[in-house]
Amino acid sequence: MVKLCHHAQKNKQRGNVLFLILIAVALFAALSYAVTHSTRGGGNADEETSLIIASQYLQYGAGLKVAIMRMIISGTDDASLNFGGGYLEELECTTGVDCVYAPDGGGHTYQETPEGVAWRHLANGGIAGAIPDIGSTSDDVYLLAEIQSQNLCQAINKRLGLAYDPVTPSNGGGASNINAYPGEPIACYETFPGSEAYSFYYVLVER
Repeated sequence: MVKLCHHAQKNKQRGNVLFLILIAVALFAALSYAVTHSTRGGGNADEETSLIIASQYLQYGAGLKVAIMRMIISGTDDASLNFGGGYLEELECTTGVDCVYAPDGGGHTYQETPEGVAWRHLANGGIAGAIPDIGSTSDDVYLLAEIQSQNLCQAINKRLGLAYDPVTPSNGGGASNINAYPGEPIACYETFPGSEAYSFYYVLVER
C-alpha cells in the first residue's frame, strides 16, 4: 500500500512538472509570435528595434527554463545544475548529464546575448541571491546580463508590463542584491543607484 502511494505521489509530481513545461512552451510560442509581429503598425523605428531585441532576451530565458524543467523531470536535482565555469559562470559547459548546454544534459544551445555579451548564470557555486517574494528566502537560480542602454531596458520592462523606467535597487544593487522588482521573476533594473548601467535577470528555478 505504501509502495502504491509512493508511485502515485511520484506520478502526480511528474504530472505537475509536465504541466509547468507546457505552460513554459506556450509562453515561448507567445514570445516568438511577438518577435514576428512587433514591426507591424506604426511607431518609432528605434523603439520597435528595442522591442524586438527585448523579445530575444525573453525568448532565450524561456528556452533555457524549458530545458531545465526537462532535466528536472528526468531526475536532475536543481542543486546539481551545471552551466559552466569562470567568473559568475560566464563560460558555458559542454558535457555531462547535469550540464544545461550539453547534448546529454539539457541540450540547450548557448548563445551570447543579443548585444554580444556573455550570459552570467547565478547558481550553484557562483554568486547567487534570492529575488524578494520569489519562492522562499533561499538563493534562486537565474540568468543575468548587462544591458547596454536604458532604451533596451525600458523595452524589456514594457514587454513584461512592468514600470517603464528601470527601478533602482534600494539595497545596494549588484548581481546578488536585486530587490528592484519584488515578486517579479523577470525584469530589467538599474544595476547600482545612479550608475546609468542596467541589468536583465530571468529566474530559471525558484527556491
